[in-house]
Amino acid sequence: MEQSTLSMEELKRQVGGWSKYEQFGLLRRDKKDLALLQFILYNKNMFEELDTVVLARDIEKYGLKRGDIGAVVHVYSNGKTVEVEFVTAKGKTVALVTLSSLDIRHMANDDILHVRGVATL
Repeated sequence: MEQSTLSMEELKRQVGGWSKYEQFGLLRRDKKDLALLQFILYNKNMFEELDTVVLARDIEKYGLKRGDIGAVVHVYSNGKTVEVEFVTAKGKTVALVTLSSLDIRHMANDDILHVRGVATL
C-alpha cells in the first residue's frame, strides 16, 4: 500500500471525521490509529468515471493548484490510477493528467467551491 503524506487532521477530514468509526470502537483518537485511518482512506479512494474530484496537491507543470476540481475520465484496471480532466468554467480543457488515487480525493460535504483564474491557454 502506498503511504499517504497527509496529516492526521487531513486524513480525519477526508474520511468524514471520527464519529462513525468510534461507534464501532475502531478508533481511539491516537496515533496508533493512523495506519487504520490510512487504510480506510486508501480503500475509500476508489474512483469511478465521471466522479468529481479535488486535487490534493499542486501540479506546477499544468498550473494546477491544490483544491482545483476535476472530473475522472478514465480509471485504470488497478483502480488506483486515474485520468482526470481539469477545465475552465467555460469547459475549455486546462489539463488531462494521469494521477494516483492519493493525488485526488472525493468532494467532502463541507467543501466550498472557489474560482481562480488560470494562465492564458
